[in-house]
Amino acid sequence: METKNDEKNTTLQMTNAEIVDRYCALSKQLYTQYHDRRALEWRIHLYLWVFLALIAYLSVTQNRHFGDIAFGLFLVVPLHFVWIVKIVTGEVRDQILSIRYRAAAEKILGFPRPPKYPDETAILESEEWSKMPRWLVKPFRSYLWWLGAEIGTTLLMCIGVIILVR
Repeated sequence: METKNDEKNTTLQMTNAEIVDRYCALSKQLYTQYHDRRALEWRIHLYLWVFLALIAYLSVTQNRHFGDIAFGLFLVVPLHFVWIVKIVTGEVRDQILSIRYRAAAEKILGFPRPPKYPDETAILESEEWSKMPRWLVKPFRSYLWWLGAEIGTTLLMCIGVIILVR
């Protein structure tokens, strides 16, 4: 049975290369989780929006009207909101941890800390920076505007469907 001292000795005996390999493996794993979650997020958005469009299409082409039952579609909006917040929370966590592990590996390897913006320090020759101005980057850094865009799309589609199916 391994004790805490044995665990410390094992960690101390690891070479920098082994530590970097572990950090890189963790970073890659978390990036993969982040990517898979984003793909799932978009598939579900599209399925929901296609479902709402299908209801509208069928009600118009088949001349079916659901009356006041159509207002039940508005239940989709809070459910979609909760789901988005939950999945984005996981995405952000995975992305932050992936970046931290990669930064720890880069620190061990002696890489310079990358700047937040191109004009803070000299640009490394191997990197390209977006030409997006800071005044535009700052407001879009938050996920709130994107959350509003996703929920706004769902809300507008629900309103359109209700107008068509009533």
